[in-house]
Amino acid sequence: MKMRMKRMMGLFLALVMSIGCLSLNPIASYADDTDAKTFNINQGSVNITKSGTYTIEGTGQPTPNEIRVTGDSITAKITLKNVNIDVSNQIYNSAFLAKGYGQSNVQLTIILQGTNSLKSGEERAGLTWNNHNNSSTLEIEGDGSLTATGGKNGAGIGSSWNHNGGTRNITITGGTVIATGGYGAAGIGGDRGNSAENIKIAGGTVTATGGDGAAGIGGGGSDSGKNITITGGTVTATGGGGAAGIGGGRQGGSGENITITGGTVTATGVGWKSGAGIGGGGGGSGENITITGGTVTATGGDGAAGIGGGDRGSGKGLTIAGGTVTATGGDMTAGIGGGTRGSGENITIAGGTVTATGGEDGIGGGAWGAAQHIKITGGSVKANSISTTPTDDNGHNVYLVKLENQDSVNEVTVDSGTANKKTFKRAGSHPDRDTTFYLYLTGKGHDLLTSKGEYKAEWNGNTNAFTIFDPANVKSMSVTSQPTKLKYTEGETLDLTGLEVTLEDANHVKKVVTPAEFEANGIKATPENGKKLELTDGGKPVTLKRGNLTATTNDLKVAKLNPTSMSVTSQPTKLKYTEGETLDLTGLEVTLEDANHVKKVVTPAEFEANGIKATPENGKKLELTDGGKPVTLKRGNLTATTNDLKVAKLNPTSMSVTSQPTKLKYTEGETLDLTGLEVTLEDANHVKKVVTPAEFEANGITATPKNGSKLALTNGGKPVTLKRGNLTAETSALKVKARVLFPSFGAGMNDYAPTTVDKGELNIQIDSAESDSKLGHAGAGAGATVKQAADALDEALAQAKRVAANPNATQTQVDAATRRLAEARKVFADALKSQPKKHIGVIPKTGESASFAGLLAALGFSIAGLEILRKKKMMEENNK
Repeated sequence: MKMRMKRMMGLFLALVMSIGCLSLNPIASYADDTDAKTFNINQGSVNITKSGTYTIEGTGQPTPNEIRVTGDSITAKITLKNVNIDVSNQIYNSAFLAKGYGQSNVQLTIILQGTNSLKSGEERAGLTWNNHNNSSTLEIEGDGSLTATGGKNGAGIGSSWNHNGGTRNITITGGTVIATGGYGAAGIGGDRGNSAENIKIAGGTVTATGGDGAAGIGGGGSDSGKNITITGGTVTATGGGGAAGIGGGRQGGSGENITITGGTVTATGVGWKSGAGIGGGGGGSGENITITGGTVTATGGDGAAGIGGGDRGSGKGLTIAGGTVTATGGDMTAGIGGGTRGSGENITIAGGTVTATGGEDGIGGGAWGAAQHIKITGGSVKANSISTTPTDDNGHNVYLVKLENQDSVNEVTVDSGTANKKTFKRAGSHPDRDTTFYLYLTGKGHDLLTSKGEYKAEWNGNTNAFTIFDPANVKSMSVTSQPTKLKYTEGETLDLTGLEVTLEDANHVKKVVTPAEFEANGIKATPENGKKLELTDGGKPVTLKRGNLTATTNDLKVAKLNPTSMSVTSQPTKLKYTEGETLDLTGLEVTLEDANHVKKVVTPAEFEANGIKATPENGKKLELTDGGKPVTLKRGNLTATTNDLKVAKLNPTSMSVTSQPTKLKYTEGETLDLTGLEVTLEDANHVKKVVTPAEFEANGITATPKNGSKLALTNGGKPVTLKRGNLTAETSALKVKARVLFPSFGAGMNDYAPTTVDKGELNIQIDSAESDSKLGHAGAGAGATVKQAADALDEALAQAKRVAANPNATQTQVDAATRRLAEARKVFADALKSQPKKHIGVIPKTGESASFAGLLAALGFSIAGLEILRKKKMMEENNK
């Protein structure tokens, strides 16, 4: 009996001990216990087994109660509100088991409200997400906070240890998240020895700290972090000893396919033989890392790059196209590229503000590491050094240009206005208020344009370096090297080879300018390079001007050319003509050469100044007789000729008066004078020939009336008609007035006293005077005054006839005889006017002879009056 009691007591004790080993925390199951969706974690553990929307709240006081999501194909939204779970003293216990490896297709969204804390026991993640497939996702959002702390070997948020699967598909879009991994595990990512993939942060404030040997965000100790994307938020990621801030864990964990497009990211690798700020852990590489925006500060630990490889790891496929990136490597490493003994390969910087500082080089390989394929095509890139000369997209080497004092300038346009125009953009100044814009350009001069002004990047091929010159602030200009040649013979062209002008700007930056660069640098030389020098250029310097700055060379010496030969070295452009065209010697060049073979090329415009005479001369109207002959050029005893001219006969299709005769108004009896008349003949090709009256006969033109013919009243009101074959042209109408016999009948005194006359006019005056004389001796009725005037008229008339008959009479004699005759006619006319009216046209009764004389006088006056009236009427009709 006693033995039976002892056995029963032993079984009872064993049962009690077994029960004691079980969790005493109550479990609330949505599927089995209640339909309510709000649970208080301080009242018991929560187990979610099916899809739905849940709220789990707490008092804020620590509780050992747990949250679990179990089962497959669950889509749930879980709000955590002031939940504080602490099972850190319970090995293998998870504060929140969101997913286990045996589950699939779990879509979980955790919404943070208030202040939440999850602390798991050893080997477990603070927020456990054991996921090695792509069918499940975890997203954290909200405006509350979450502190997730993993136990030894467990991530802050991610996978728990010893499950050999790591984690993936974790997204944070909001809230304040602090994730701290236990020993060997990531802050967000893989547990010890496991990887993490597909981690995305799009917002919120995230602080992730890896345990010893694990990344802040990425792989656990010895494993990788891949496909990590940050698009926004404020992210601070710190790796544990030897691991990357973002990327791989210690002992060979790589960081791959890491992309940052926005946000503020601070990533730090720490410890000895450490990991990169962003990239590989100790011994691991950083590959395919792309930054296009945001503010990124990446600092590598000892032996690791800021961005790229960890200690002994390479940095490959690193691209920065925007944002502000500051990358600092440890000792013997690159800021961007390889860690110690690691290479830097396929590194491209296309934009942004990039500051790269390494213990070895700013960009490239680490100590004892190779570097190749480094491209810089944009942005402002400040590096303490670059392992190898970078190139542009076309494979051309590019070199650093430092454009200082560019605060608030985020764009530089290079070579504006050319086919090679390019704009470099950055995201702001460099750290420590460094406003310099650091560009990399091909090795030649470039124009730079910013909102602050225009600059010249001057290339020095000897040093492979640029200097920046500010052309808008040039303070001095000087000749620092004279032209090689200062002695010339007239006609030689000025050669400024060897001349160097130094410009100095306000910052004392100097630029040496050669004549080929004068125009581009606003310098004008007088006389200009290439000008033919004259004797007057001698004894004077070449004067150089740039705005209000002036500099001069030494004086030129120009000797007179003494040519010993003359030759035509360029024919006139035109050698074929039609008669009447003017000779055009454009294109003709004549070379004068002296005994020393100094040559001077002379154009037609310079012929006279150089003593050259052309026959026929430039501008002469060509005749048919000029055809088949050259233009002959003479200078002293030197002669040269052009090729023969060809002059074709003009075949006019039109004829026109292009200049009227100077004189169109005449008095009857004057001779026609066509001086000033120009007639233009034009052929079908619009070739024109201008013909003057002296050339009418030679050109087959007849004029009616002819030049020099005496004009009658009937010529008045009619043009001079010009004919050439079937072509006709006319001048304006002539005006011909009658010559009046007596002034009393309307004739002016100018009819009797021309200023200058020829013999033809004198003869007309003689004819008129003879008529006057006959009236003066018509009968006895005339008074003594009339007779006396008639006698004086006869004497003047006789003298005029003698002068008219004298072939050797001078113009002065003709003028004198004409004037005397005119004066005598005037006196006679005045005498007739003063004679008593009773004697004019009245027959006296004092005798037969007196009656007859009176009758003749009256008849004469009547006839004269009628003739004057007739001519006056005819003149009026003809000159209407």
